[in-house]
Amino acid sequence: MDIDDLCKKTKSTKKEAISSLSGFCNMHMWFEKGARAAEKEERIQEWINADKALDKLLEDSIEPRTFCTKCDRLMQLRYKRVEKDYDNSNNDKVIFLLQCPDCEGRKWVYEDGTEREPYKRLCEKCSSEMEHAGEKMTKKMVKTTYKCTKCEHKEVDELDLSEEDPKEKEKELAEFMKDKARYCLDEKGLQEYKEGRDNLKRMEELVKEFKKDDDIRPQLKEIEKLSVASLEKKLKATLRRKGFDKLRTSEPKVDKYITVDVKLRDAKEDREEYQSKQDLKHAVEKTLEKTNWSLMTTGISYRLGVLECSLKGHDSEDQIKELVRSREKKAAKKR
Repeated sequence: MDIDDLCKKTKSTKKEAISSLSGFCNMHMWFEKGARAAEKEERIQEWINADKALDKLLEDSIEPRTFCTKCDRLMQLRYKRVEKDYDNSNNDKVIFLLQCPDCEGRKWVYEDGTEREPYKRLCEKCSSEMEHAGEKMTKKMVKTTYKCTKCEHKEVDELDLSEEDPKEKEKELAEFMKDKARYCLDEKGLQEYKEGRDNLKRMEELVKEFKKDDDIRPQLKEIEKLSVASLEKKLKATLRRKGFDKLRTSEPKVDKYITVDVKLRDAKEDREEYQSKQDLKHAVEKTLEKTNWSLMTTGISYRLGVLECSLKGHDSEDQIKELVRSREKKAAKKR
């Protein structure tokens, strides 16, 4: 999507679209810089551990005994290094550069004696294979000579070891510092990023917590939060109509929940024990179904027309949510 398309889609001017796009890019860059800066110490430690593993692999390696195919002399070690497999570090292996002391022929050989197929340098004149013919090293230059095996043509590679021009070095450093200021965070910037990131995480958790209750939000709004006194008054009024009177409540017990023991009398003389307990259970549950109180699972006891039960009060927001969810599950099972 180009700027013109963005202007049409957002119904904004070109200047407004560019400003919005720039703001989005800067915000994305800020998050990217912050995430990398926050992982800096961990990433450095990973690199250190990886380097230590490579050092150990190199240190523990055993030089293979290899003989020159031309002179039949035991070849000598010139150099060894780790050949990395960037897809799987378990496949990293050490390779040795061996050289014949007589003809100076060279081979790259792995620890198990397997030779690596050498790079074939071809002659510019006759396209025949060239061979290494010697090397000269000074403080400022390394010259490596290659000789054609057919036409005797020679080619020289030069590696410049002289110090970099101070002006170029200064220019490169200035560019580096400019890029560092743009793409990296200092300690203050990192702290600001961490605070912003943590605030966003907290906001995300709050949104998740809020959405988690979407399914029971209508039921939560209907909950009537009753005090112990209001509970007693409501029960007396309802249960009297169902044929229960003389209701008394115990001193509330305060723990994780508020619990109250209720004792009352069945005013219907001809009602039997089972029916009396069932009628009381249904009446209490119906009375409390949209309140913050519930009938405890200890059940209802009956002796000579005197009934007792215990009620549990849900005080905190989490307790009330738990109560509503429990009621919803029971209702779903009955459907």
